[in-house]
Amino acid sequence: MWKPPTRSRSSLASGECDLALTTLPMAREDIEERLLTRLPMAVAVPVDVELKQVHIKTLCRHPLLMVPRDTEPDLFDRLLVAARSAGQVLRVAQPIVAFPSILAMVAMGKGWGIVPLAMRGATPDGVKVLPLQMREPPVIRVFMSWRSSNAWAGKLVGALKSDDYRPD
Repeated sequence: MWKPPTRSRSSLASGECDLALTTLPMAREDIEERLLTRLPMAVAVPVDVELKQVHIKTLCRHPLLMVPRDTEPDLFDRLLVAARSAGQVLRVAQPIVAFPSILAMVAMGKGWGIVPLAMRGATPDGVKVLPLQMREPPVIRVFMSWRSSNAWAGKLVGALKSDDYRPD
């Protein structure tokens, strides 16, 4: 069951759940985590947009639908800095927590959305996903987290392939 990141953290810490997929590291002594993947971010646009990729200046001309800053601070800040460096301002129309909801809002004509590039094969009618035209497009990290005291969860996660992530 999907829960907002803050709820996932408290559910894991309390023992209400055994494993959590999250995009924010938990940084707790009693919680272990493994980076599963990094997802490059892209732009969901109406299907009639005649672009192959989206430059930050073009992105800034449209109302933007994206996850809230408190959910993905690195993503938000990278886009903000890119916009400022290009002499532009991000026009965040609405923060939306779930990527499928962002796609639905793009389909309804509410703006352009920031979503993982991997979602390009899972868009509703009238929406396509284009890469960001940036030297290093922003990414979100996906972690599997579990309580240190939960041996079976640690073994399960240990069997999964992952990037060689070491917290700073």
